[in-house]
Amino acid sequence: MMFRKRNRDDTQTFTFFDGQDMHEAFFEYSVANLKSTCQRSIPTIGMTSRTDLYKLIEGASTLIQTQIRERIVECMRKGKRRETRRTTPLGIDQYHIPSASQEVDQQEIPSSIIRNLEHTIDDLSENSFMKAPSKQAIESSIGEFIDRTCNSALAVGICAACARETTIGDLTHYRLDLIPNPLRLQPEVPHPAHDIFRGMLLHPAGVTDTESANMCKECVRALKSDKIPSFSLANGLWIGDTPHELAFLTLPERLLIAKYFPAAYIIKLYPKKKGARQWDKRQMYSGLRGNVSTFQLDQGQIASMIDGTILPQDAKVLAATIGITFVGPKNLPDKCLPDIFKVRRTRVQRALEWLKENNSLFSNITISASRLAELPEDDIPYELRVTTKHSTDVNKLYAEQEGYVPSQDVCDDMADESM
Repeated sequence: MMFRKRNRDDTQTFTFFDGQDMHEAFFEYSVANLKSTCQRSIPTIGMTSRTDLYKLIEGASTLIQTQIRERIVECMRKGKRRETRRTTPLGIDQYHIPSASQEVDQQEIPSSIIRNLEHTIDDLSENSFMKAPSKQAIESSIGEFIDRTCNSALAVGICAACARETTIGDLTHYRLDLIPNPLRLQPEVPHPAHDIFRGMLLHPAGVTDTESANMCKECVRALKSDKIPSFSLANGLWIGDTPHELAFLTLPERLLIAKYFPAAYIIKLYPKKKGARQWDKRQMYSGLRGNVSTFQLDQGQIASMIDGTILPQDAKVLAATIGITFVGPKNLPDKCLPDIFKVRRTRVQRALEWLKENNSLFSNITISASRLAELPEDDIPYELRVTTKHSTDVNKLYAEQEGYVPSQDVCDDMADESM
């Protein structure tokens, strides 16, 4: 089908309800197709000319005009005609460019279509979509990435109110006399070991100097609302520093001075180097790795084993609460348990004396000299040495540790082997 040539002598104007020129919208549409489209909505009997159809459409209702225009636009969009010109509600002309296999007579293409296509190509060439970024934009993005991931940006600090560790960017630096509603940080029950700054209970690590401190956003928000921060030390969450007598106790020592046993510990130890065929005696204390599993215990059975007022506990309790398994080669050297399983009689005695004097839960205990005498002065208890087991099934062990990211130790071993 060839394009219809515009009748240049036709000066009569027919418009839609919204003012759009019908002749501009339909001049490329044949009379037969226009009549076929219109007769779905209005009778077209006797209509033989384009002018008669225009008059009929112009006198129709707004709904009918809209239906006719939408049908014609839809027909053009589906490609029922070679030229698929349509006018959008915004008045923007869009065109379908024929494929390369179609032969088009340029003499028959209206000049308006060619001009609009030229404008469309210019607009696409000026569009920044899919264009390669400039060198300046790349350098700017790299600089922003470095600024957000450098050491200073990732540095952490301590909130003086709640002792929480967070990034420096989430902390606000306050002068102590400008902290909002400081009364909300005063402890209800004072303690001699409290670190008090201008009446406020603060963590010393969060106090940058004697006149200022860092505060996290959550604590600042609560203080500005005249509320006690939920996780602040002043909200009954202060426990103080661990006393020296309790700070360096091993796992067996902690169990010997305990009144309750909520869990049992199953400890698996294996050589640091994966696939090792023998135990390296030089690394028995520094080259071991392991994991600990805890299990809930029946408190009734445990209570029947111990006397809650006589401490330290009988050393037999260690065999019931600690299980040690070495996984690896068979040539396990003698006396190879690391120092983390040692018991030092003097440390146990000092810890019990401190608890009896300072902890109300231990005020009624009796420190048994006979039980203390049964403990080693500085050695692995007999109860742990005789119950220690050995397994050569390393496959299950490595299966437990497999993950998407190798551990740092494995990376170090691989680097050593490549050198």
